[in-house]
Amino acid sequence: MSPARLRPSALLASLLLAQWAAVGTARADPVFYTTLGNALNPSPINPSTGGRWMDVEGLGTRIPDARTPTGLLYNIPLDPGDEPEVKKPDNEWKTSGFIDWGGIYIGGNDRNAGFRNYKDLKTGPYVENFGVLSEKRDDARFFEAVGGGVGMHDQFYSLQFGRYNDWRVTTFYSETPQVFTTTYRSLWNGVGSGNLSLVNLAPGGTASPAATQTNILNALAATDDSLLEVVRKKAGKVVLTSTNEISSDGKTMTITTKGVNASGQPVHNVRVYDKR
Repeated sequence: MSPARLRPSALLASLLLAQWAAVGTARADPVFYTTLGNALNPSPINPSTGGRWMDVEGLGTRIPDARTPTGLLYNIPLDPGDEPEVKKPDNEWKTSGFIDWGGIYIGGNDRNAGFRNYKDLKTGPYVENFGVLSEKRDDARFFEAVGGGVGMHDQFYSLQFGRYNDWRVTTFYSETPQVFTTTYRSLWNGVGSGNLSLVNLAPGGTASPAATQTNILNALAATDDSLLEVVRKKAGKVVLTSTNEISSDGKTMTITTKGVNASGQPVHNVRVYDKR
């Protein structure tokens, strides 16, 4: 269920051959997708494996045992569980889900701008992530919803539904906080409104530059520290999907990509690969 990116490189040919070997697994992978997550969820949420322990047959049993050829660490895969028994016919919706929640405690200098940048961690109850997956096997239809950091400034959500190896609709929403400073002191009242006024200072200062500077320093000393932060919000939908089709004789793979690109221009590409 995890989104995949197709890249025109030598690696693509290897990936296509590997996918061709697993023809029995139908997939509808978006080519353009925004990866969602936060500081406590660095990897995308997969509702089919969420809440499970590490796969003992995965690449290593702990970090940093498993590394990519470039030296970057692999994320240890989770145990996919036993393959469910397929009954014929199987025209019912099967639903599974999980939620990871609890409480967190933050101590020390938790107001430090470097610590708070790009994440929102506060002492109290916390929903780290959740996921729901529904499938109707006979029709190859699915519904998936995931999210994390509920109610925080680094929250994210995704909802998608469609038909495997045919079409998919995905919508998402995410927030990313960027903290510039936590010791900001403003000389103005009404920041964020349409009316600003100086804090205990005369407009234009005084006739004496030294007295003006002293008045400014005194005003700053009497002002509490404040947070200067921007929360970037992103929402949208995936507009480009890729469908893989294998010919009846198993000798040809056709990849059709259609939708619109990031500039809103229509895209319709067809690539054909012959088995060698």
